[in-house]
Amino acid sequence: MDTVLVPEAGEVTVAVFSAVVIAPIGEELLYRGVIARAWGRQSGARRAIVFSTLIFALAHTVGVGGETASDALIAAAIALLARIPIGLATGWLWVRRRSLLAPIVLHSSYNLVIVLIANLVIG
Repeated sequence: MDTVLVPEAGEVTVAVFSAVVIAPIGEELLYRGVIARAWGRQSGARRAIVFSTLIFALAHTVGVGGETASDALIAAAIALLARIPIGLATGWLWVRRRSLLAPIVLHSSYNLVIVLIANLVIG
């Protein structure tokens, strides 16, 4: 029989806090506040959004794995493709609002939905 490890409430709280507060702030500061801003100075807003989105999506494939190389490649491709819409949306908000607050709120909301869905499916 397989053993299912259920995290304790404290572990879940830390994971949710990290996903919904820490990660969105840190990632938006990096991908929009640093990378997109620097790229935008050289290439314009559209290219900055696309470039920062691709870096954001690629960074989220690190650590994705599978039972076989084929499984890992498929999982990484799915992880990459799943991050492109949120990366484009946060980039657009950053340009439109001229602030990191709106992208942070969207990113936080997105992560919260993912955490809730994961807990419903796995939990």
